[in-house]
Amino acid sequence: MTILDNPAFAHLFGATSRAELPFLANARRNGAPIRLAGRIDRLVVDDHRVLVVDYKSDAAAPRLVADVPGVYLTQLGLYALVAGQLFPGKEVLAGILWTTLESLMILPREDLAGATRGFTME
Repeated sequence: MTILDNPAFAHLFGATSRAELPFLANARRNGAPIRLAGRIDRLVVDDHRVLVVDYKSDAAAPRLVADVPGVYLTQLGLYALVAGQLFPGKEVLAGILWTTLESLMILPREDLAGATRGFTME
């Protein structure tokens, strides 16, 4: 409840946000066709950008991006690729809302790109 009441996170739960957005997309991984299926926890869209947010409740949440598990970077990187297809022309940001820290960590684009190297959307 403290996350919902925190003014710093108000934009995540405002009128321009959506919860639990399911997706199914065709993509390629190293040239081989694959299907991406998932559910984005929060999606915030404004005139210029899209913010993809995933909630994580790890007991020992990392405080530094360098300590974020690679699977999380890949997950958020793929969510960002999907959001880029859904909202062409908008800047796409991706972050993790660490519930134990009550902290939103925006992940650097270069880290997301590195984690999703070899993936392309169709």
